[in-house]
Formats: sequence, C-alpha cells, structure tokens
Amino acid sequence: MTQEYNSMSDIKISPKYIDYGERTAYDMFRINNPDIDCECLYSEGDSYYIYCPQIKDDLELQKLNEYIDDHRQIGSHISVRNFKPEGVVQIKERNLTEINTLTGANRTKYDLLNEIHLEVKSIIKNYKLIHNHLEVKLFITSSINEEEIAKLQDVSNRIFIRITISKVDSLDSIKEEDPGEPFLGGLILSRFNSNGFSERVKSIWEEDEDFWMENREKLFSESVDKTIFTPNQWNNKKSKCFIDCTVSPPPCKLINLLTLYDQVYVVAPIADSYDSFLKSFNVSNPELLELSNLSKLKFIFPQNLKRYPNFLLEGLSEINNTTLLSRRLAAISVSDLRMRNPLFFPNMSIQERQLAIRDLKSIVNKASKVELKLVDFLLFDISQRWYMYPEIIGSDGALGIRHFGLSRSISKTIRLDDMQTISLDLITQMVEWCGALDCHLIPNNHSKVSLEPAYKLVANIYTGMPDTNWVPKNFDYSNFAVSKILSVDSEIPIVDFVSSFNSPDINLFREFIHGLVYHKKSIDEVESSISGFNFLIKSYEDSKKSLNEWDISGFIIDLVTNPLNVVLSSWVINRLGYLIEKYSPKNSSLQKYLDQIESMKTGASLPSAVLVSRMRNQLADTWKTQKFK
Repeated sequence: MTQEYNSMSDIKISPKYIDYGERTAYDMFRINNPDIDCECLYSEGDSYYIYCPQIKDDLELQKLNEYIDDHRQIGSHISVRNFKPEGVVQIKERNLTEINTLTGANRTKYDLLNEIHLEVKSIIKNYKLIHNHLEVKLFITSSINEEEIAKLQDVSNRIFIRITISKVDSLDSIKEEDPGEPFLGGLILSRFNSNGFSERVKSIWEEDEDFWMENREKLFSESVDKTIFTPNQWNNKKSKCFIDCTVSPPPCKLINLLTLYDQVYVVAPIADSYDSFLKSFNVSNPELLELSNLSKLKFIFPQNLKRYPNFLLEGLSEINNTTLLSRRLAAISVSDLRMRNPLFFPNMSIQERQLAIRDLKSIVNKASKVELKLVDFLLFDISQRWYMYPEIIGSDGALGIRHFGLSRSISKTIRLDDMQTISLDLITQMVEWCGALDCHLIPNNHSKVSLEPAYKLVANIYTGMPDTNWVPKNFDYSNFAVSKILSVDSEIPIVDFVSSFNSPDINLFREFIHGLVYHKKSIDEVESSISGFNFLIKSYEDSKKSLNEWDISGFIIDLVTNPLNVVLSSWVINRLGYLIEKYSPKNSSLQKYLDQIESMKTGASLPSAVLVSRMRNQLADTWKTQKFK
C-alpha cells in the first residue's frame, strides 16, 4: 500500500548527483572531435578533465582546450588532459536515457522553468512553484504519496535541482514567476498562456505537453513506428491532401480539393491570415467546422496556440480527433524521418556516434572532388544533428525539425541565395510533415514564382525515389480542370457538395484529372482537352437519354431482340451500381469496371466520361434536394 504524507512539515528532495554541464561538454567534445580517443571523464577537486592519452603534442592539447573553453557551459570547469593521476574519481558518462531526457543539458532560465513545470504538472495537477537558482519550492494543498515523491526525485536527478515540498491550505496568495516567451522562438507553456481559452482548448494543449513528456524517451531511444504516435482517426487509408495555409492563402477553393480527396489536412492559418484563408477557400467559419465534423477537414497547429484565431480553436475543440498539435506532429515526423534515413536521429550512445562519424570521415580519402563537398558537409551536419536534437525539438516541437531534417543537407549541397534558402526551409518542412502523415502535398506558392518543381525535388529526395507521385504535377492546371469539368455552381453549399460523392468516385476522378493535365504545357492546352472531353460527356448523356426512354418492362416481351438486350444491360448495370454503392462503397475497382461497361454500352469512348457525368448528376440531385426541402 502506498503511504501518503499529510504532515505540514516540509519534504526535501535533493539530486543524487550535480554537475554544471561537464558531462554534456564531454559528449559534445567527442562528437565534434571523432578522431580523438577519449578514455574517460574524471574529476579532481572541483574540476573535470577529459582524459586523452594519445595527445602528445602540447600545441594540439592547447587547441583542444581552446575549443572546449569556447563551448563549455558558463560555470563549468572542464579541460583536456593527456594524463590521469591515481586516486581521481572517474565520472560515469550520460547514457541514452539521460541524453534524451535532457539530464545535465545546458539550460537558460526559461528552459529550466519550462522543463520543471512540464515535469511537475505530469505528477501533481494542483500546485504552485517558486524558483530560486538551484532550488524550487513546490506548494501543494493535498497529500502526496511515495510514488509521487519518487517521481519528483527523478525530476530532481534529471534537472540537478533541489525540491522542497510544502503543504498549504490555499495557493491563492502564492505568486508564481511566468517564464515568459523564449528568446528565439519555441513553444510556450499552457500553464501561463491559456487565459482567454476555454477548458476544452486548455485540455487539448495540456494533452500535447503531457504526450511529449511521456513519449520523448521512447521516441529518441527506440526505432518506433510512427503509427504508435498517430491518433487513430488520422491513421487511415483514405485519400488525403496536405496544404500549408500558415501565412499564404490556399491556391484554390476548398470545394475543388474535396472533389479530388476524401480529406484535406490544413496547416492552420495564423490569426492575421485567417480572413484571406476563408476568402480563398470560399467557405465560412460555420462551414469549416461542419466539414471538420464530417471528417473532411483536419487542422494542424505547429506553432504556439496563441498565434491562431481563438474562435477556430474553440470551435474545433468541440469536435473529436480534428486537431494535431506541435509536439505530437514532431514525434510522428521524427519517427518517419528515421525510418527513411537511419542517419536522422540515431538511437546510439555517444561513443557509438563518435565511432560512426569517424568511419564516415574515412570516406573522405576515397571521395572524388565532386563528392568531397557533400562528404565534408555531411560530417559537419551529422555532428551538429547528433548532438542537439533532443533539446531543440523538445523546445520547438515540430518547428524544431527544420534544424535537423532535409533542409540543412539540401541547402549545403545546392547553391541557393538567401530567399531561396528560406523558401527551401518552408518547403522541406511541409514535405516532411506531409510525408509523415501519408498525404498528397498541394504546393502553396509563397511568391509569384511557381514552387512546384522545388516541392517535387524535395519530395524525391525525401522518399529516395526519382518520381514521387504524392506532389501532384501541374496542380494549377488540375484546379482549373476541376472547375471546368464539374461545372460547380457557386451557390451550392460546400457541405452539401461533399456529401454528394463517395470515396471511389473521388479517387477515380483524381486519377483522371491528374492524367488529363500531366503532360500539358499551358492552360490553353488544358482548356482544349477539357472542351473535347465535355463533348464526349454530352455524347454519352445524349446516348444514355435515348436508352432510358425505353419502357423497361418491354424487355419481358422479347428478350432476344438487340435493342431490348441493351435496355436489360442498362437496367442491370444501374441496379448493380446501386448495390455496390450501398454495400461496398470503398471498392473503387468495381466502380471503375462498371464505368468501363457503361462506356461500351452507350458508345462513349472513355469511362471517365461516365464517371464525370454520374458525379454531375449526383451533385445536381443533392442540390435540388437541399434547395427545395
């Protein structure tokens, strides 16, 4: 039975061990100097020393000490030696768990307070905390048990801080220090920034924070499949597209996207961009929420929630499984990147990383002049990537991945100006998030120049395949073709529109549209093809109309005559289509087969003409039904 402590006397918890960043500096030194054999870290008095017996040259030793002096944490006492006196204390290096939970990491005051609150709130829900240098005083109003004390001891050991627990009658008179906002960006705490939000929004925010604290060690220490971190409703096989609307308005109406995909994943617009977002999507706020309720729209919030429209967050908070916040997105993305390239986020000890970089350096001697730049950069990039990522991603969430993902590698191997580099960061970030969520990516141009080729290039590098098909080619043409072929009435409510079609038709229509525009070089070529295609649809509909004028009961009189056989086949196909749609709506191969039969039966030359005609009729029927209710 767990013992509870109800006494008013203070409970004091102290870390089992304290260093001032010396072990962290030791890790950094080894990764950035992979050719130096470091036998151990030891302490003598108040000072710490990296023991490198192979260093015999005094000048080399001096340069190494200058390096570590430039990179050590202020207040730490560490240097490099080529000897180890007898009787000194050998310091145990950080293990993988300690590295990934930021034990002994260099922290600013903001980082320290941020980490303490994230740790403590996952253990005790109702508390207040006052920080004073290397000590915090934790005020609680209820009793605390042995298990909670043990967890707080772990926090003390990780952060190297003393914790004094005081039980009080009320927390009202205790004023906590707000950590504020990080100097260079980063996620802010829900505890000090959720004023003005409902309890529902605050709960979603806190859930994302708790998720990170519970899963960060697993994420960075194990090769975990991304589906472990992906919410069930986001981990489906439906056709879906991904579009970044953070600042730039979407490049097309939402109704066109929902004609091509079952679901649209939107990187949510910040507050200043929300009106232009609605205008470009041609939807109202209530329609947006209704589409989210129908699982047609899902929203991604990679930045601090205070940057987004309050009413959007409040509306979405009432709908389950429709939002994805920064820390969970980061976990999904890290898992996906590591599976695609093991050099990203390796779950290896520091010694293993040092030896791996040393092995990579040996490639330099075999590389050609063309390859040398890439190899040199990879070595530098990997040394940076393999040291900082738990700390930066823990602080910045999904936005932190840009420091360690593909963008750094690509920008150093392709000559780009400053603006191109900024665009590349944004593009790569979207490709990585989109790929992790298994979506098609809809390019959103942040300038007058089309960025589609850049999206395509990054996607090809990301997948390792020469022709990635999840960045649609000529999307501007696709958007134009959808509008012209379906002839969508601007008055039809978008919610009625999306309920008109099933998944098979959406998937088949997307394949047809992409095929139609794939090799086109201008909008005039697309328009010419659409004109010809619309003629085929008209021919098909005229033929079908004449067939449907037959009296269906007439086929009983003479089943052997050719015209009546045509009528019979028409009736059977229509009936079969109804049954397939009712009982097997996900089987697009059956629907595709029926369209082929229908096109042959009526003399239409393309099954896609049958598909579009049927979609138009479904849309018209829905519109009439809703309009005249």
